[in-house]
Amino acid sequence: MIKGVIFDMDGTLVDTDLMIVLSWKKVFEKFRPEYKPSIRELLDCSGPPLREFIPKVFPNAPYEEVKGYFLSLCPKYYNETVIAVSGVKEVLKELKEKGYKLAICTSKYRFESNMTLKLTGLEGIFDCMVCGDEVKNAKPNPEPLEKCLEQMSISNDEALYVGDTYYDVLAAKNAKMDFVLCDYGPRHLPKGVEAKKRIMSWSEFMEVSGL
Repeated sequence: MIKGVIFDMDGTLVDTDLMIVLSWKKVFEKFRPEYKPSIRELLDCSGPPLREFIPKVFPNAPYEEVKGYFLSLCPKYYNETVIAVSGVKEVLKELKEKGYKLAICTSKYRFESNMTLKLTGLEGIFDCMVCGDEVKNAKPNPEPLEKCLEQMSISNDEALYVGDTYYDVLAAKNAKMDFVLCDYGPRHLPKGVEAKKRIMSWSEFMEVSGL
């Protein structure tokens, strides 16, 4: 029986796509000015942890300098663009009223995550939150989800994970957890990868999840 629901943050609870595009566009202009990434490539900057993504995409630039520049851009674009996904607050309220424990599992750093919750009016809802700078191994490694389960005092067969990317699908599989895919955004699973449960809007969540 499900006792808790764990949510990814970006693209699941909150719409950060415009922030991601604007911020990473600036980072590319500074550290790879000769390269003009597509919107799709900029959107794909969300998902992998910074410590894995930055060295891969900016191999000739110092990691700490790139990371620091990106993080310095975040507050401006967060304030201007980040909002909660339509319908998510109503679902979270219903889940709380039904007695489910709620958690966030995100690759975002803690300070960004706290800022996001405050800006979108989602503060005070979740029982716990595990962030990318608080684990050794980021998603799709099961460690972040397992840390959520530990803090919620429930087992993997008592939890549902909700996310929007391939990383989330793999993380749920590796943690042996039930999963719901948020399929309303611009990201899509690679060919051959399936999610049995998916929603196109939060109005479908309670029915699809069976909660």
